Amino acid sequence: MKTKQTTLDGRFAVILGSEYEKLLRAMPHYPQLQDAIARHAVEALPSPVGTGKLRMILDLGCGTGLTTLALAAHANYGVIIGVDKEMTMLKQYMNNVIEGRKSALENGVAIKAYQSDILAFLKRWKNHSFDAVVSGFVLHNLPKVMRAEILKEVGRVLTPKGVFVNGDKIAPDEINLHNKYMMQQLTKFTQTYTAPEDAAYCIGWIEHYAVDNQPELRYTEAEVHSSLKAAGFRNVKIVERHCMDAVVVATKK
Repeated sequence: MKTKQTTLDGRFAVILGSEYEKLLRAMPHYPQLQDAIARHAVEALPSPVGTGKLRMILDLGCGTGLTTLALAAHANYGVIIGVDKEMTMLKQYMNNVIEGRKSALENGVAIKAYQSDILAFLKRWKNHSFDAVVSGFVLHNLPKVMRAEILKEVGRVLTPKGVFVNGDKIAPDEINLHNKYMMQQLTKFTQTYTAPEDAAYCIGWIEHYAVDNQPELRYTEAEVHSSLKAAGFRNVKIVERHCMDAVVVATKK
């Protein structure tokens, strides 16, 4: 299902998207973060026993399917809906998720995917449509105003006491610590992608991080807390951190 795309900037339409999972070589903690996103989301879900209601989980910016597969491994009796703008990513998503769909169905979990701008997709859903919304490494790609608008919509589509879990590139508020983490990750790129055929990929990620570090885009711990509280969330907590990357859990009021 395809809708008009208006928000993301096509950063993953070419090499960074087509070879996205090569990133794991320079970020070995990435699968652990994906699992943490899924685990915290599923642990917060209401029990389906005796309700006759399937639990609805939305994976915003589902990418190649790593978060969806982690959700499917932890959840039971529910529907996972993945949405992403980039067809480059969704083609990989479909290939990856096909491998895990059989075991997911055995646990009573159905998986669906849509190509769409995520803000436009959220606006199509009624209030209280989802028990959990998750996002993995998406919001930092967007301008601050758009992040706030997306979080407002996430709060609207969540059920009361629903949970939002975001794993993302989140800068510590202490600037020296942020700069330390930044240099560690950039060094990891240059040490990992040394083959000539990886040069464009390495440069692409370094440029990506440089853009993300601009003051008007940098996604900080302070913004995480203030924007989620402004969108109607409570108990906002950073529950895990690995260098530049962190997992945030928040509950709808």
